[in-house]
Amino acid sequence: MRNLEIGTIRRDNNNKSQYLQTPVGISTFNFLPMSTLTSLSKIKCNDSQFGAFINGSWTGMIGDVIKGAADIALGRVMMRNLSDYVNFSPELYPIQFDVIHRKLEQHGWDYRFYLQPLHVEIWLCVFAISLIVILVKILVNNVVSKNNLACCVLNFFNDLLLCWPIVLQDTFKNFSLKSMKFVFGIYVTFSMLLLMSYTSILTSYLATTDVMIPFSSLEEMLEKTNFLPVILKGAKFEVLFQNPPYENKRVIRADSIIQAVDLISNGKMAFLGPMMPVQLLIRGNCSFDVAPERISRDSVTIAYSKNFAYVDYFNFKILLLKQCGISSVEYKRVTSAIFSDWLRCPQSLFNPVSFSRIIGPFLVLMSGLLISLVVGIFELIIHKFTMM
Repeated sequence: MRNLEIGTIRRDNNNKSQYLQTPVGISTFNFLPMSTLTSLSKIKCNDSQFGAFINGSWTGMIGDVIKGAADIALGRVMMRNLSDYVNFSPELYPIQFDVIHRKLEQHGWDYRFYLQPLHVEIWLCVFAISLIVILVKILVNNVVSKNNLACCVLNFFNDLLLCWPIVLQDTFKNFSLKSMKFVFGIYVTFSMLLLMSYTSILTSYLATTDVMIPFSSLEEMLEKTNFLPVILKGAKFEVLFQNPPYENKRVIRADSIIQAVDLISNGKMAFLGPMMPVQLLIRGNCSFDVAPERISRDSVTIAYSKNFAYVDYFNFKILLLKQCGISSVEYKRVTSAIFSDWLRCPQSLFNPVSFSRIIGPFLVLMSGLLISLVVGIFELIIHKFTMM
């Protein structure tokens, strides 16, 4: 067999193609009987791109394969508009394209944050128990003092607006009926339980980290936010920003994964691409996250030149590796090693909560009591001067 020329993008410091270290190289070329080949050479493409149709011609590895400079290109995503120019092998492994962005800081909360534990059910309980106690108080006053209906209605509205426990306690202590004291005891107990429930819910809200999700999908990012998309030059998403509706959208083109990671680390940008090479680069860094909705899920294949004479041979070996389970085992082994650090990143952090952050309800209660006391004193003073 003649010399086989493989198109690659770039070489690292160890003089190995970085894309031969992915499951493509492991599951295919480590197991193919390459001894049947006379020699194997790797051709570095000049523009260091995967390949896209730009300005009427194909760039990158695909361009080299079409022009005959290389026989095959590794790590190519199967695309419909390429079928007229190259042949594709069966799927080597699946690849998922996501919107990768830097994790944002947790939500800043204001004073309205303290209203979140006050659900509708709590407000209904407060209103119901207060109304019951006030109605019982009005009923007792009407029976004992035999007030007329107008006076009862007036007292009802006064007590409804000033239904502090201390006001009710001052009224109920004048009665010798133990049932009335029992009603007030239930009211005070209910108030304390309600306050404890509110404090508990507030503590859980304060302790749970609330990470802001800037967008849920690529469409939402492009249409509703000011995040700039970052793509690799000559890669899959070149065609997205050449056609409507995003042909006029500003886009940042990175020369490599390293440059793309630097861009999204230092600016309000998001990288459109697979998480695997990013995670392979950052390892244990937990500063990045992906949007909930993926962009697409594609198949990574080998692109053959139209003149390549050994397509059937390579396809047969690839299918044989898949049938024996070698490809899937190698893919799982490599991906689990790459994503092990990312899976260890904490997904739900808990913040320590100090007593000063949950003492607010007690301060509100005491403030209300003091205000009612001050208002009552002024009312007594005004009433005393008016009677003179």
